Parts: sequence; C-alpha cells; structure tokens
Amino acid sequence: MFSERLHTGTIGENGKDPSLLFWSPRRQGYARQLSTEVKDFLEWLTTQNGTQASADHYTCRYEQQLNNLAFYARRNRSILKHARLSKSSLTTDRAKIFFRRKSSKSLSGEQKRFPNSRIYDLLFEGFVRPGGKNKPRWEDRFSLRDILITILLHGGGLRESEPFHLYIHDVVADPFDPSIALVRIFHPYEGEAPSDWRDPRRSKSRANRETYLLRKYGMKPRPEYTNNLHAGWKNPMLEDESGKWMKVHWFPSDWGRLFLKLWPLYLSQVSRIKSELRNHPFAFISFRKSIAGQPYSIAAYELAHQRAVERIGLVSAKSEGTTPHGHRHDFGRRMRTAGVDAITRQRALHHSSIESQIPYVQPSASEVSAALEAAERRLNVGAKTTPGELVRFGFDEVDPLGLFSGRQLLGESAQ
Repeated sequence: MFSERLHTGTIGENGKDPSLLFWSPRRQGYARQLSTEVKDFLEWLTTQNGTQASADHYTCRYEQQLNNLAFYARRNRSILKHARLSKSSLTTDRAKIFFRRKSSKSLSGEQKRFPNSRIYDLLFEGFVRPGGKNKPRWEDRFSLRDILITILLHGGGLRESEPFHLYIHDVVADPFDPSIALVRIFHPYEGEAPSDWRDPRRSKSRANRETYLLRKYGMKPRPEYTNNLHAGWKNPMLEDESGKWMKVHWFPSDWGRLFLKLWPLYLSQVSRIKSELRNHPFAFISFRKSIAGQPYSIAAYELAHQRAVERIGLVSAKSEGTTPHGHRHDFGRRMRTAGVDAITRQRALHHSSIESQIPYVQPSASEVSAALEAAERRLNVGAKTTPGELVRFGFDEVDPLGLFSGRQLLGESAQ
C-alpha cells in the first residue's frame, strides 16, 4: 500500500527491499501530505472519467482510524452535537464502530495515586537485589534500573511505557543546572536519531529513529512488536518540533538530582554485560542470564514493581494506586495541591489536550467534602440551618413529631 510504505519505508528487517525502491520512512506530516495529494488526484480522475476507483486503497489503516477519530472529535465539540447522525447514514463499517455504547464513568477513588509518603520505602527497601541488602556498593545492593524507571514515573510524571523508549544517549546533565538530569523521550518513529550515526542517503539532516533502528540494529520501533519488546506510544505533546522529543519535567526538582546521581551507577551495571549482547540503543536492559543485555520489558518491570510494593507491606492493586500508573496520578495531584495552573500541568504531563489532565488532578471524595466545609466557614453565615428554623417558616413536614415547638425554637423554656 502506497501510503503505508510512505510511513514505514520499503526496506525489510533483513535489509532487503523486493520493490527495489529503498525508501526510508518519511516524517508523518510529509507522508500524510503526499497521501492527501495522491488521494485528491484519484478523486479528480474519478470525476473526469466517471470511473469507480477509490482513494481508500491509498490510505493506510492508521490514517483511516485517525480520520474517523478526528471527525467524531470535531462533531462532539460542535454546538450542534445534539444533532446525531443515524447509523444508517454511515457508509462504511469502519465508522460504525464509533457508535458503540460507552459505559458510564464513576469518580476515581482516593487511593488511585501512589502514597507519596511511601515512595522512598519503595525505592530503597522494595527494589533491593536478591542477596544484596548488606552489600556496601549501591549498584550491588539495589535494582537501580527499576529505581530509575520508577523515578521517571513518580518524579517526572511519565506514562509507564515511555521510559522503555529511552536510549542511553538521551540522558545528560542539564546545561542550565548540571546537578539535574536532562532526560528527553523521543518519538519512537520520527524522533531525531542519535548523533553517532547518520543515514548515508541524507547527508544534510540526521535520520529519524525508525531508520536508525532498522539500518544500524535491524530492529523496528517498539510499538511495532507484539512480544516482550512491545512498548506503546500515546502521541504525547512534544516540545521540539524538529527533534520530536519531550523533556521530563521533574517535580520537585530533587528527583532530577537523585536520577543524575544514580544514573552513572546504573551504567556501571550495564557495562558488566558484554557489548555484543546489547545490540540495541535502549537504556534499560535485562540482567537475567538467559536474556542478559536484551531490552527490558514492561511486563518484567510490572512484576518487579509488584514485588517491591508487597515487600514494603502494601497491596499491589490499581484501586490502591500501587501499580506503576499510580505514580503518574500522584505527580498530577502534587502539582494541583501545590497550586500549579492547568496549562502548566498539561505541559508537565505532556497531554495534547488540556481536558486529558483532569483525571490526574481530580479531587477525591474526602477532599471535596473538606473543600466544601472550608468554603462554608468562609461564607460566615451564622448558625447552621436546623429543622426548627424550617418549622418556624411553616415547613411542618420536617418535624412530624413536634420536637421543635415555637418557644423552644426561640430559645425560651417550654412551660
């Protein structure tokens, strides 16, 4: 399919290209522009010649899904959104799936975020290496890999899958404050490739990461895999349009200082694995003998996180906020509690829409009650309304037993 090959290129994982085109993957915007132009041309031909050719063949499934989602997003934001389309008015089965009934949503519970008071227990008591509790060297005592990933989630607010796209090249000291780690997460396809390699076919510009992985390591971006190499990508808001990356915003900043202190110790652990076993650029690797050096999997981290949580006496459950995603919720809640405005929270959480950060800062039921009680005190309206006061104004139904007589209501003794 023409459009799909624009996005993925024509070169296979084995470096061969049966089409002999040897196309490199194009940037998403440029590929979409070319696809649109071809589609417009085919529609023009259809109009001119009266043929039944369809441009859908030249639109990849990814673009079709995006087009459908964009249409329904525009419709739902419209002031005429109450004017629903009927199912019979749709022309394709692909669009009909968006009419599936959605279940109602309930408010999130108070324990959805990870308990911030236990985070250091988790890091330095939970992530202890087997047999390493009493060893003097940190890199022998702790699973620094799991600690660093957890710091990215808890102190940097990343989604669980995002650290698994990190290359070793992507961590440096911040030039504005060398005591803090500058960590950048690049788009797995369009992100700029590291400076240690250039595509010989593109001498004027650095290749993207999809091409880099394919040409140097014979790998695909991690969203493409269905095995343990898989790591999803939710198209977060990027902060650099040319390099296609987002910066980890530490909150508070001490998390960035701790990360930078632990990073060299982790690299010393990595250096013990033979380089030929680490034939990839990803930062976090497995240390199990059978798969040593291979990219670390999300499933393996989730298991390590669960064991660490249980090791410090907590229950690992989403409802308790003690799964990896609970750290991101605590990151958002900390910002709201500190008075960080909504736009800044959106940027720190890398949400493309400001509405997306609402679940991460939504107050709990107890916080709502406390806020309303505080607001009531600020109103300073005097004594609380009692059933007796309502009886005074003729609402007898609130006092069926006659407990609030007129004289009692006025503070007089009943004779």
